[in-house]
Amino acid sequence: LAAGSPAEVSLWRELAAKSCTLINKCCIAAVDKHPKGFAPAVVPFLQVYVETIMHLDYHALQGVSQKRLVLMTRFLAKVFHAPAYKRGPVVLNLASAPGRPPQEVQQEEAEAQEVQLCRRAIGDFFESPIFAQLIEALITKFLLLTDEELEEWESDPEGFFLVSNLDLDIESEVRRCCAEALLLFLMERNIESTTRVVLSLAAEADKGPGADRQALRLTEACLHAIDATALLIPTGSLDYEAFIVNDLVKYLQMPSTDVVVRSLQGRILHLLVTVSSELQSEASYGHALKAGLEFLQSPDVVLALYGVKLLHKLCLADILRKGVKSVQEAQSALLRQHLGPMLGSSFQLASKLQDAETLQMALKLIAIEIEALTEQTNDTETVAMLATHVPQMWQTILALSEKEAGFGAPCQSSLINILLLLIEKVGDACLRANQLREVVFQLIGFCVNVGASHATYLLEDGLKLWRTVMLYGSEASISDSIQSSLGTLLGIIQAGKENHETLCILKVYVLLCGSEVIRGEREALVKLLVEHCLSEKGTVKEAFAALDFLYATTLVDPDLSYRLAQSAVPFLLQKVASKQLSRALLDPLLSLIALFVLWNGSLLDVFLSAGGSGGGGSDAMADELAKILLSFKSLRSVHEFLAVPGARAAGSLKRKVAVILLGFIAKYQPTRMAKYKDHVLQFGVSQVREEVQNSFSVEDLLDAKAGLTTGSEHAEVWGSSAFFAKAKEVFSRDPIYTLNLRELVGHTAEYILQAARENSDQQHVDALLTNIMGNMKV
Repeated sequence: LAAGSPAEVSLWRELAAKSCTLINKCCIAAVDKHPKGFAPAVVPFLQVYVETIMHLDYHALQGVSQKRLVLMTRFLAKVFHAPAYKRGPVVLNLASAPGRPPQEVQQEEAEAQEVQLCRRAIGDFFESPIFAQLIEALITKFLLLTDEELEEWESDPEGFFLVSNLDLDIESEVRRCCAEALLLFLMERNIESTTRVVLSLAAEADKGPGADRQALRLTEACLHAIDATALLIPTGSLDYEAFIVNDLVKYLQMPSTDVVVRSLQGRILHLLVTVSSELQSEASYGHALKAGLEFLQSPDVVLALYGVKLLHKLCLADILRKGVKSVQEAQSALLRQHLGPMLGSSFQLASKLQDAETLQMALKLIAIEIEALTEQTNDTETVAMLATHVPQMWQTILALSEKEAGFGAPCQSSLINILLLLIEKVGDACLRANQLREVVFQLIGFCVNVGASHATYLLEDGLKLWRTVMLYGSEASISDSIQSSLGTLLGIIQAGKENHETLCILKVYVLLCGSEVIRGEREALVKLLVEHCLSEKGTVKEAFAALDFLYATTLVDPDLSYRLAQSAVPFLLQKVASKQLSRALLDPLLSLIALFVLWNGSLLDVFLSAGGSGGGGSDAMADELAKILLSFKSLRSVHEFLAVPGARAAGSLKRKVAVILLGFIAKYQPTRMAKYKDHVLQFGVSQVREEVQNSFSVEDLLDAKAGLTTGSEHAEVWGSSAFFAKAKEVFSRDPIYTLNLRELVGHTAEYILQAARENSDQQHVDALLTNIMGNMKV
């Protein structure tokens, strides 16, 4: 190359750029790995990078590679955030100084001195005028959208949106993300000065809608800075209500023809998401809601996605706070007026999206809209709207997943979530709509195809949808699929996939169709499944589902259920004896044992003997079990204390089970229970009184044991459900529910006191029995 020629200059520039990048990477690595050793070089490099950032003009920024800009901000952020460079005493390792070479001690002392000098220099920087100038340079240069980024907005809107909304990360390769991280670290070190610069710069940049394009870019950058630091800005520094109404709304009302204007509007929408908790007045909330609704319908995909983000935040806030205060009630009423059009616009946007992540965003908004919408409108209107849009959405997702491997799973999962919400809200009305029913069964079939690769990600979601359809569907809606789908379920069981969900569905089948569904050749397969879930190999979730399934099966066919459980229950009792059983499994295990014992009292000795086989025998097992059962007398869950719906009935049922089992232990081992006679009888009497005063209904039992996903009080949802009607019939015959507890406690008292008479005064025992029976009269 000729000396001084353009080609040679270009080559040297390229070489210099690569050298700068490598040097910067070395500096970052040194700060990370050897902060004390690098301390003498920190200040010189700090000065170089700060001055470089401050002297870059707009045109220079366009020419510098994004990588170099990222590395400069990352180095500064690392230095400002490194604990080694924050003010404080330097701890020297001088404890073993007498035995160490003098050179090492001197080197450590010198290193400590360099660290202190570095800390002092960095501390002085935060109090110097350069600090404010650096913040201004970061905002006006690094947060400013470049021409290239605006071109990306137009050419790849979904990609631009995703990059612009990455989580804050100092290791990001995106210039604006790194600048945000650095800005927050600067604010962390000097919050007052940073806040003052950010807000004053934003005020200066606000030239109004009539400003030129470059001024609007600067306004967007300043709002970006407020957006990034909003959660750290001291309370009272910014009046968000006035800021939104007076300073932001005017930009939202501008025509969205220019991409610079649209970028500013997108930033404002994101800022509204960040400060949504500050929207307390009707004016500010109304403006935010109006903006979200309008931009959701924008032909600009980036703006529409910002609208999705804002509306999702507003809808979620509405659901979580449920109108406790008058302001919240007014906001809720305003939001719910627009839910119908919002749902339609969300589906229209979703049909245009090509990226799985952005499509998932839109589907999540649709799900939360449905949750809010079904509480206030006619179910028929909601179902009719979804019957139009959901089949189209399903076909769109299928088409996109065929083009791109792995695209469909998260979106199909989101679509399933929408259908789950809808069915739980409107029940069989969803399945009566032919278009929706067809999509529901197609989705189930697609997800539970265990031979397909997508089943790895979608099988659990598909099984949840399957179970929900079985729970809420009327006989007309599900009768054709019940028998035809049973083979598929058994195939999934055989494959050993999603044991928890398959047991939940199997339980629904047993309650709905009877024990015939698992008799014959199928019994051996189901027994293997139950034993696996209740063994060391099973998870707590699987074990809980297995016990729940056995309880329901016992109500329908106790003989079959015992055959399925006869080896698993003793194993769990051995766990109880050795105090190794998970607390979450104790209640369902005791309920199942109580049910078996009420069916066949002699099984108690079988269980106690098998449970005590690990050591101590049946007597030790009975003793341990009695102690556990007696502990239930004063045990109340947090949910009971907080009066959570259904918690009182569940707690009462648990205590009734305990009294039943204590009664049977007293019947078969009265002498052993005599030592607990006062505690057992007091527990029994208190439970009798509780039942008389607060008896629980069969609906309470269904809520606790039937696996309903919506409370039984929602009669409008369960009215058409074939499962609900059948389950109510079965659970109304539950021996635990129908048992006369007063009679049981009376017999228990007789068993225990009869045994106690051998070692007690006859007159005292008779008086105690009379007193107990009298206390049970309410």
